[in-house]
Amino acid sequence: MNKSDLFAAIALAGVTAVLSSGPALAHHAVNAQFDPGRDLTMAGVLAKFDNRNPHAYWTFKDPMTGSDWRFESSSPATLRRSGIKLKEDINVGTTYTLLYSPSRDGSHNGLLKGMSINGKMMKFGGE
Repeated sequence: MNKSDLFAAIALAGVTAVLSSGPALAHHAVNAQFDPGRDLTMAGVLAKFDNRNPHAYWTFKDPMTGSDWRFESSSPATLRRSGIKLKEDINVGTTYTLLYSPSRDGSHNGLLKGMSINGKMMKFGGE
């Protein structure tokens, strides 16, 4: 094998390694971003619900401060298996009591683990 063939093989191996690591890097470790050992509650008015896989994303407005909070939760399928009827139970403009693990960096982000729906706390855990 000459030098140019060796260089081409090394370059191809490097490109393959970088491209194949994309999916692994795209998913984050929950423990790195959130503190799952701490469960906090707050009331929030649902401003936006982004129902997509692999996680659902929620934006709530804190009625006391007006601050926006962004939460990540389990997948829409997991929410449904928990007994939540997404089209009936989740309504923008409704106030919910939230159960969440806070962000480790102190920002207004969290891992949503449950919420009160029709007066009942529905827990769906975190991933």
